[in-house]
Amino acid sequence: MAPNRRNKRVYRRLESLGKVANAGEAETLTRCTPCPARKSVSFQPIEQHDLEESMRSLSSMMPWDSGRFRFARKLQDAPRNHGRVDEMLCEDDGLAVAVKSMPNWWVQLGQEDFRKKYPKQVEQPWRDFAMLKELQSHNFPYMCNLVGIFRDQEMTYMVSSLATEGDLFSWSQKQSLDSETRETVARPIATQLLDAVRWLHDLGIAHGDLSLENVLITRVAACSMPQVKLIDFGMSTLGRMCAPGSDLAGKDIFRAPEVYNAVEYDAFLADSFSLGLCLYGMVLLAYPWETTAPGKSTSFDQFKRMGAALFLKTKKVRGQFLPNLCSAGLMGLMAGLLAAEPKKRFCLGESCLQDHISAWTSPWLCSDLAELAEKVVLDKRGDSSCTLSTMVPDSDSDSDSEE
Repeated sequence: MAPNRRNKRVYRRLESLGKVANAGEAETLTRCTPCPARKSVSFQPIEQHDLEESMRSLSSMMPWDSGRFRFARKLQDAPRNHGRVDEMLCEDDGLAVAVKSMPNWWVQLGQEDFRKKYPKQVEQPWRDFAMLKELQSHNFPYMCNLVGIFRDQEMTYMVSSLATEGDLFSWSQKQSLDSETRETVARPIATQLLDAVRWLHDLGIAHGDLSLENVLITRVAACSMPQVKLIDFGMSTLGRMCAPGSDLAGKDIFRAPEVYNAVEYDAFLADSFSLGLCLYGMVLLAYPWETTAPGKSTSFDQFKRMGAALFLKTKKVRGQFLPNLCSAGLMGLMAGLLAAEPKKRFCLGESCLQDHISAWTSPWLCSDLAELAEKVVLDKRGDSSCTLSTMVPDSDSDSDSEE
């Protein structure tokens, strides 16, 4: 679901990018520190044949009963799927759900028909459906649970649990503008977000389309801590390495620069880059560039030329330099995730990336994710809703960074 945007921001990269998460605490660094909440969890990666079987089983869609779901309000458009997302009330139990409606001419009858009709499409609704089914069967906690796939003569409906607080940018807009307070409330959200993507990678999945619009926030009555939910797996891939293609996954602002190269790239590290933009936008309510496409953005070209550390150090947002708005720990974490060169970019602690510094070495993240997970109470029912973001990047022509 691609919403509108507004404002911009940038991340800075440390000169010692491949070695430290925070320049002042290099002596405490260890490589690829496992996320604490995962120590007791074993992962069986999702296989291609499992995904294909889920696609086949989901193609036997249930008939849509308009009397079962009562319209409450529109949440947002879903332009890449030619549809929309609404909040509806299930008459069976009165629970609010999110209903994504898409025309049948787009969805087709199943994955095979869809691929025949749209062989070059990077957005694949059946992959989205199947990924949700597989993740649910693997007890992935950071998702909106799939209720079912329904169809009538005109439309296909994906029904999932509802997230109460909307997308990550909408949630961020409601937080205090005080820099220190924003970081305080952002830390547990950012920690969950990195853990969610690391969890995906452990299951062998690269999301491929991480953005503030594709992260939802929900609350559960039994817990005061907001919960993170990932959505929109239509561009996800199985496996770490991804072949280049003419149709690029992800959004222009969040896309890792190596995705444009005509060579195989590491999709896990591409996700890490997108996470850097998510942290930047969440805390600063802005984006640093309009696109990472080669030669299309003065700001991004400057970022690559200067390096993330210097770029962020000299970057201004709302008239203030970033070091006055962000702590050194957050600046270091964003810089590591946003490294333009994949070989210098922070990983998320994946065992297959042990030659990279792990983001979990950053002192800015919540130190005990296991305790955080207990507070969050990762509810099996989840909740999924979406609201339109209004964040847009500043014009590339008026970058505040100084050479």
